[in-house]
Amino acid sequence: MKYAKVAVAVAGSAMAAGIAAPAVAADAMPVPTSLTGGVNTLSSSPLSTPLRNDSLDTEKPGSLAHNAGKVLGEVNREVEKGGAAKLLGGLPLGR
Repeated sequence: MKYAKVAVAVAGSAMAAGIAAPAVAADAMPVPTSLTGGVNTLSSSPLSTPLRNDSLDTEKPGSLAHNAGKVLGEVNREVEKGGAAKLLGGLPLGR
């Protein structure tokens, strides 16, 4: 019974705080209603400029593509040796 009373008190307090708190909204940009307005808004934003990214450079050590190629090469060597047959879900099987 005590837990129910505490729950009611907490819920009532939360409700009172929600009613008493003023609703505040940030100033937002007007939303364009046409396709041309949407394209103009997106093209004027700084997100429309491409970022310089070398993560797909296979020659640069430390890049994502270079590391993926190294891992793929190691996996292929293990498969050729028959080492992958000793795995179950990527975990080694007991001997």
